[in-house]
Amino acid sequence: MNFRLKPEAASKFPLLENGNVIEVADHTIFDRLNLKVTFEGRNNRLVIGRDFDVSKALHFHFPSHEGSIIVGDRCYIGSGCIRAGHSCAIQIGNEVTATRDVFMEVVEGQSITVGEDCMLATGVILRASDGHPIFDEGTGDRVNITRSITIAGHVWVGDRATILGGAEIGGGSVIGAAALVKGSIPEKALAVGVPAKTIRTGIVWSRKGLKRVKPGELEHSSGIKGEYAIR
Repeated sequence: MNFRLKPEAASKFPLLENGNVIEVADHTIFDRLNLKVTFEGRNNRLVIGRDFDVSKALHFHFPSHEGSIIVGDRCYIGSGCIRAGHSCAIQIGNEVTATRDVFMEVVEGQSITVGEDCMLATGVILRASDGHPIFDEGTGDRVNITRSITIAGHVWVGDRATILGGAEIGGGSVIGAAALVKGSIPEKALAVGVPAKTIRTGIVWSRKGLKRVKPGELEHSSGIKGEYAIR
């Protein structure tokens, strides 16, 4: 069932077909923003916090049953698709931003967690599974087991980076453009490459954009002031 919430609907847990539930802090977002919600199963739950924004089109997809997607307050997701399979959970913390074309998918009862104040650049993929099973020919055992993804708070994921199942990224880290992350990255680390490797630790970063910064202004972290100050 494709669903667009009407403004006259109750803002807290409006019950839909087959036990599916949507809870939004502001029910007008479905009129103001280009949002699509698809329920293909039963007892799924979508929660969207306060001050949510989208620039283009965003699709929340529940292809099975018992899925959960929770988006915190003051989040911005430019465009993309967020998919939670059977008995799966996606948790997006407060003040997370994603430029555009983000893709998140989790299946087989696993989870994706994105901590508060994370910044996902264009084309970032968070994929906890390979999409199709692979088996050992001799034993018949599954070799590509689906695993959860955990990203701690204040992590910057660069353009077109891919985060795979089993990834655990520590708080304050930066993942380089087009990197492929499957294992563990420590906190306050810079990781790049395929597969991603930590090349520096003890870093800090700021959301302050560089496009209007004059040469030499930010040679030191002390130059970051106000709302962009180093955490």
